[in-house]
Amino acid sequence: MGNQRKDPLPASCTAPLAGRRIAVPESRELETLSRMLEAEGAAVARYPLVAILDAPDPRPVSLWLDRLISGAMQDTIWFTGEGVQRVAQLAQAEGRAGAFVDALVRTRVITRGPKPAKLLNALGVRKFISTKIHTTDGLLALLGEYSLAGRGVGVQMYGDRPNLALEAFLRGRGAECMAVYPYVYAPQSDADRVVELIQEIVAGKLDAVAFTSTSQLRRLQDVAKACGLESPLVVAMHRIVVAAVGPIIAKELADWGVKVHAVPAGSYFMRPLVQELVRMLARAHGPVPATLATGPAPA
Repeated sequence: MGNQRKDPLPASCTAPLAGRRIAVPESRELETLSRMLEAEGAAVARYPLVAILDAPDPRPVSLWLDRLISGAMQDTIWFTGEGVQRVAQLAQAEGRAGAFVDALVRTRVITRGPKPAKLLNALGVRKFISTKIHTTDGLLALLGEYSLAGRGVGVQMYGDRPNLALEAFLRGRGAECMAVYPYVYAPQSDADRVVELIQEIVAGKLDAVAFTSTSQLRRLQDVAKACGLESPLVVAMHRIVVAAVGPIIAKELADWGVKVHAVPAGSYFMRPLVQELVRMLARAHGPVPATLATGPAPA
């Protein structure tokens, strides 16, 4: 394997990730995830790739709130906890926090996973339906169980990209899709820092990389393509342990040709992600075991 331990681990060091170097592309909770890994003995390479910002123009979000509060929506769908938080903050700033929660209580509330459900519950929305499989396919399977004809469906989209599959599904079932984009992703690191991360992976200086959002992967892909480093990067990622916080980012990595070794089962949060990395890497110190970090390199 390509990873060589440059600094031998003292025999007295027993932390499960001691001697392991792990890259973290997280931004919003960078220090939270880094401290969790460091508590297990890892050396963390911090590479925040994207930042999450409020929508540059709040007016469409405010108009979406108008429609929700006026009763135009019979269903609301929430993709992310970040989306719940941003809409709630705008409602608060506009003096409509109570009206926002009251309107949600009147709708059939559907969440794609536990994070938006947790934040909705904190706002006082106690009744909601959560997907069992926290992907768009899982959401579509859940929606297929309900009548949607003639209903207004408010959809908090993931980031700033439309979900074409969901929009087509809702139209096909006779519903009106009312999408809102309460936040956007923006580059956090300049391109030189992203290239530095790519070079670290290609040079075999990392044991693992832990992805927590698809936006991080897309930023990495965009810079790698622009610099002509995509092919060597994908090949090199077969020589390290690649971790994903959940099935959505894991699928995008697999579609890119990268083998994913660590995905939490059923609970897509940082603590289970760290536990998976411990499970995969808490071996005799040295190069990443070939049985863990192998996979067919792309042609």
